[in-house]
Amino acid sequence: MKWKLNQVFGEDPSAVNEENIITSVRFDPHGDFLAIGYQCGQVVVFKNTTGDTFKFYAQFESHHPEFDFLTSLEIEERINKIRWLKQKYDGTRMMLTSNDKTIKLWKLSERKKRGEAENNGMPKTQAKRVFGNAHAYNINSVSLCSDGETFISADDLRVNLWSLEDNKESFTCIDIKPTNMSELSEVITSATFHPFLCNQFIYSSSKGVVYQADMRTNALCESNLRCFKESNPSGKSFFSEVTSSMSDVQYSPDGRYIMARDYLNLKIWDVNNDSSPLAIYNVHDHIKPKLYELYENDIIFDKFECCWSPDSKSVMTGTYSNGFVIFDVASGEPTHMQAVNPRDKRKRRNATLPVTEDINFDEKVSHITWSSKSDLLACAAGNYIYLYVGNN
Repeated sequence: MKWKLNQVFGEDPSAVNEENIITSVRFDPHGDFLAIGYQCGQVVVFKNTTGDTFKFYAQFESHHPEFDFLTSLEIEERINKIRWLKQKYDGTRMMLTSNDKTIKLWKLSERKKRGEAENNGMPKTQAKRVFGNAHAYNINSVSLCSDGETFISADDLRVNLWSLEDNKESFTCIDIKPTNMSELSEVITSATFHPFLCNQFIYSSSKGVVYQADMRTNALCESNLRCFKESNPSGKSFFSEVTSSMSDVQYSPDGRYIMARDYLNLKIWDVNNDSSPLAIYNVHDHIKPKLYELYENDIIFDKFECCWSPDSKSVMTGTYSNGFVIFDVASGEPTHMQAVNPRDKRKRRNATLPVTEDINFDEKVSHITWSSKSDLLACAAGNYIYLYVGNN
């Protein structure tokens, strides 16, 4: 499939500041809406109008900066995760948004109540519930269950199960906090529900392991876990412990495969075979000579998301120099892309793997999403959103 840049959304480069940086991006389940979360706590929603064209639909302030008096730390308003709920009623859509400590359920409604004035075509946004006070550490994942009634949220040491109808109480499914914190050997880095089995979810760890949990076995699931890991990883080095940490984990839409992204690779497992990965796709092999330099500058701790195509035949993840790569699952053939604003004459589109010396480590594609309409994907680079359309 050949990909063509379709639309670009973003601020003028001269107006860029840290508040305008995009920190989350997500298509709704039908591919009709695209939600974008920002460092400043705002959420902007675009709507598919005609063909593959998106136009501005709504904007609201989801989170505000807060102060945690127990830890004497400021809680940033940055939007870390956005998750759309399945639409139940015409004209009404709902989504979950999260910062480091709090998850909010938002309702976007186009229907006008009697006596209300027209809203100039803008939907009404309303915070329905706030889910908080359940995470001692920063939230890294939010995932909706296929039952449409529950969701999980994860931090470094816990995975909690919530009901969308009850924000007063959550249930802990996974708790890996040791009695003595000096014995802590790994942390949770990402978690997601199975696409259609409401009793199963997976979570990844800083040790490069993916765990599959079944909530039918116990209230606390950590005693009966399946472990997906690479038995005999090749090319071990001084930095292996850092580079093997998973930054994202996802089920394929058909539930047959598991994908996890670490710093250097994208790994695919068959859910029926946890002994070794089905495939390993090299994403950052070309920057291995620079690992010491990247470690000194903390760049080696950068995190990249990954996602599946709706037909489970392709996978996508981000990289540096505002690049991203799409792998064909069957052949492992990569397609390298570079998100470049056509109006920016200083940059070039690079269809091949960049030379190590040419890599810009200050520019990266960390946040990506693939529409359920298989020929449409979006990626965030800095304060820009790039929408691509595929043609066979």
